Amino acid sequence: MTRPSTEIRLRDYPCFAGTVMIAHVLTYVIVGTLAYAFIYESAIAEGGFDAFMRSPNNPEEWAHVET
Repeated sequence: MTRPSTEIRLRDYPCFAGTVMIAHVLTYVIVGTLAYAFIYESAIAEGGFDAFMRSPNNPEEWAHVET
């Protein structure tokens, strides 16, 4: 009877690390998009944020995003 190996092989680590990184990036992008759409968009449009933040309603401030 053989016991399952609990050792992590060196070649398994990059695959695991890549999977975790992709999952975190996708989660960050999806949650950030939802937060902007449902929470921050109206506050930014009304000017409710600090003056140093750029507004998507001002084409001069937002041009770097569309480039």
